[in-house]
Formats: sequence, C-alpha cells, structure tokens
Amino acid sequence: MVFTTPLVHRGVVYFGSGSVAYGVALSDGSLLWSHVLDDTIYSSPAVLGDRLFFASYGRRLYAFKLGS
Repeated sequence: MVFTTPLVHRGVVYFGSGSVAYGVALSDGSLLWSHVLDDTIYSSPAVLGDRLFFASYGRRLYAFKLGS
C-alpha cells in the first residue's frame, strides 16, 4: 500500500511503500528503480537538484542520486 503522495519528475513516478522506495515509468508503469530502506517511509518523496529524498519514521533522511 502507498500512504504518501507520489512524485512525478521527468517521466518517472517516485513513491514509497513500507520500507521500499520505487521509481516507475509514467509511460507504461514499468519498474525502473527500487531500494530497500532500513526503516518505514514516512513522507512523500522530494527532489532538489539531482537528488531524491525520502524521510522515515525513524527520523532518517535518505537521499539518492537521480539516474542511479
């Protein structure tokens, strides 16, 4: 289940579900990217520059380089 608002950026939909962050293609829904975090995702994703951010219930901020 997805409890936060997804983010659409440059043709990719980013969202978190449980402790997994995802990026799927807006055009066809194919999985482009996923990463298992150490904690449950608390916030909607945000982009700043070339970084994608997620916050967790454990008060951690995770940053990923877009395109990686």
